[in-house]
Amino acid sequence: MASSTAWSRASTPRRGPARGVALSVLFEQPDRTLDASTPAWASDLRLDQLAELLAPGVDESDLRAVFWSRLGSVAAVTYRQDVFRDLEDDELFRAIEAYVSSIAAQERGRAQLETLRSQREREGRYLELVAAYLETVRELDAALDRAALASQALVALRRYVGGYLRSEEVRRLGDHVRELRRALEAVRYTVHIAGSRVSVGRLDDQADETAAIRATFERFSDPADAAEQPEGLGRRWLERELNPIEARILDLVAALFREEFTALAAFYERERTVWDPTLLHVAREFRFYLAYRALVDPLRELGLDVCYPLLTEEPGQLTLENAYELVLAHERAREGVAVVTNDVSLGPGERIIVVTGPNQGGKTTFARSLGQACHLASLGCPVPGSRGRLTLVDTIASHFSRAEQVGLGGGKLEDDLDRLAELLGAVTDRSLVVLNEVFS
Repeated sequence: MASSTAWSRASTPRRGPARGVALSVLFEQPDRTLDASTPAWASDLRLDQLAELLAPGVDESDLRAVFWSRLGSVAAVTYRQDVFRDLEDDELFRAIEAYVSSIAAQERGRAQLETLRSQREREGRYLELVAAYLETVRELDAALDRAALASQALVALRRYVGGYLRSEEVRRLGDHVRELRRALEAVRYTVHIAGSRVSVGRLDDQADETAAIRATFERFSDPADAAEQPEGLGRRWLERELNPIEARILDLVAALFREEFTALAAFYERERTVWDPTLLHVAREFRFYLAYRALVDPLRELGLDVCYPLLTEEPGQLTLENAYELVLAHERAREGVAVVTNDVSLGPGERIIVVTGPNQGGKTTFARSLGQACHLASLGCPVPGSRGRLTLVDTIASHFSRAEQVGLGGGKLEDDLDRLAELLGAVTDRSLVVLNEVFS
């Protein structure tokens, strides 16, 4: 059964575009609806296995939807190729990785808020999540500003992020967060435990023994752990959920410092729509670029090339140098076996390639490599090979030999003819048809 999804800011696919999204780093139009169904020819070309390598697990249906949704114009392909090219800048790539990771962590943190038993803890964690979000966006802004961007998508994103941070609403939010955090960092209190009785008081003239205790036990701690230890009341809330005793102590502290915690509660109630839909949307979209780079970078390190082929809507263009089958390359890389590459070129007036040879000679692998290249090129992805010129295909069709099924009435020849008739009735002059061991 076919299914569809839209690239959304939500953690699960939605049937419509994310509301309020101003731009996309994958598509020229941000409201593109995607087809998440796996094509019938995917297994013939091992593209189903490639999709699994790219997006393993049931939670990655949005990535797979992008993988199966070919782009319909050279301009749309170029839009995405240019983002891939910009992300060849290692510094920018690492910054985008950090951005995606941080936004994902904040999404998880927001989802966990409702599971917390303590309302005070919920409010404190939310403040820290908002602070982390604003810092994440500032770091993205700085990274985009440093980069020499050429892609339309990332130039538009840089402009959007800069305008977002300069807006009066976001500047006010940043000031508010800083004021609240300063006020909470200034909270100092004592805890007195006598048997089963716990009392909390203000730390006024009493000596603060924290530094002395820390110095005493410092010799037993790992310096790296100490360097990573978060400081301040609010930051500690993010480490783990408070146990019931800690939560009760926090309530007592809040009663002592009523003004600070009343302001925190008001912030929690008022600022519930902080996360910008567009910035969440592009964080999810960037995952496609990161996942594909994770797929091809290990092969690059082994000396295998990927390239950005020249795409045209002119029929019959198929030229690739040093092409290889991507799934097989991953298998060979794990086994430490070299990968054989091939060149292919259709000359003027040529539209058909016939490959013959002995069994196990690589004919099927060669056919799959061409099918994979045409599909990946239509996604704007770097293609296995050192150079290429390809027709932007509108349809991919395949016919691979399969075992005869007893009880169908007709023989294998009739089955092959029926399948071919259906296949060839749906193709155009811009289609790629891959036939393997027909009428065998």
